[in-house]
Amino acid sequence: MIKKSCFFIDEYDTPFIEAHVGGFYREIKNGLASMLHNALKTSRSLQYAMLTGIQRVAKENIFSDLNNLVVCTVKNKQYDQYFGFTEEETKTLLEYYGLSLSEEVKAMYDGYHIGNQSIYNPWSIINYADNDSLQTYWVNTSENVKPKTLQNQFR
Repeated sequence: MIKKSCFFIDEYDTPFIEAHVGGFYREIKNGLASMLHNALKTSRSLQYAMLTGIQRVAKENIFSDLNNLVVCTVKNKQYDQYFGFTEEETKTLLEYYGLSLSEEVKAMYDGYHIGNQSIYNPWSIINYADNDSLQTYWVNTSENVKPKTLQNQFR
């Protein structure tokens, strides 16, 4: 009996973007596409898969042979409650840690809108509750290299 599994790939598109920016996209495209094909199309143990990224998943190109593909964006309403903390959830979490949802906290960590939900950044809220310090916690969670054309504007 084959055990069914779920496969999650966060920022699936990062290798493709980096390869494009670095000038070696053609060299790795087929290998990456083959890896995704084997994991998502031909695996006998796959039940569900979820990919996240900043580029829209196109049903063409590297995903052309996938079926039953559902593409969701931040405008989709059916999953909006799963992508952050609502204001009520944030308030409850902070009160548990003896903190309040002040205007400063709102200004620092609110501002995301997915579907019909206004949400707070979960990583930042959890770290704020843990450290009791308003900081940009998300800065060190991924690559934040500015394109060369913009680097001088941010000095």
